[in-house]
Amino acid sequence: MAACGRTPEPTKEPVPGAEVGYFSSDYREARARFIDASLAAGADMRSFESPETGPDGKPLYTDVALLGPKGAGTILVLGSGTPGDQ
Repeated sequence: MAACGRTPEPTKEPVPGAEVGYFSSDYREARARFIDASLAAGADMRSFESPETGPDGKPLYTDVALLGPKGAGTILVLGSGTPGDQ
């Protein structure tokens, strides 16, 4: 994966269906919700664009949210994804 070198922008309007459940209906919605929640929490965000595209032909990303003091001696790394034909 290549770093895209930019911070993602939050969405300008609420994600449809966000108020009724915890799960998103698709990748694009889940990504928008993750970015919005991360930025609202004050996270430092980075996005890495995959060289592959999704089934819809659009780019795929790994988005990273960094919370806490810079230079911390200990960190916790959590990862999440959808299994498939990766």
